Amino acid sequence: MPTGFDWQPMRHHHFDAYRAGFQQGNVIGGQYAARGQAEPTEEDVSDLARREAERLHVTRDRNQWINGFRDGFTRGFESSSKQAFLKVSSCTSKLSC
Repeated sequence: MPTGFDWQPMRHHHFDAYRAGFQQGNVIGGQYAARGQAEPTEEDVSDLARREAERLHVTRDRNQWINGFRDGFTRGFESSSKQAFLKVSSCTSKLSC
């Protein structure tokens, strides 16, 4: 006899998709910054997110995945850019790099 309540944890697919997109975007954003490329425009990041979603065959909660990718890309790019700037700044102040 089925019970009236199902206490199993619920899956929040939209959040899972956002997080997966964020992680992918974070990695790619860091790679762009590490190569010394200029930060792409918002439109370029959106195009890149759509291409990556297509390449990875993202179908479920695709818009959430793309939003996560955009946010992750921005975070990864900014984080890597700051690290590179700090490394250059410390090298120039020490003159030993």
